[in-house]
Amino acid sequence: MIYGAHVMAGEPFGTVGVRPGYTSSAQDDFEIEVLGKGGHGSAPHTTVDPLVTASQLVVNLQQIVSRRVSPQQAAAVTVGSFHSVVPIT
Repeated sequence: MIYGAHVMAGEPFGTVGVRPGYTSSAQDDFEIEVLGKGGHGSAPHTTVDPLVTASQLVVNLQQIVSRRVSPQQAAAVTVGSFHSVVPIT
């Protein structure tokens, strides 16, 4: 037997929950860098806007579980941080 402890914010203080099978998940970190060509907001047609591309990527990553994993299985994909930086040239 293996027992694990995890803080569950929705449970009352002092409560112990037990269930068979998987109940918590592991964490894997990932980093994706999206590069493009910025420009001025008045001329978006002259850019390859990495912010819009990266935003769409986040939306698609969130759909991995709903479209690729059976509802009978536990799974989660979370984008916990999103940063946009303008490189100084």
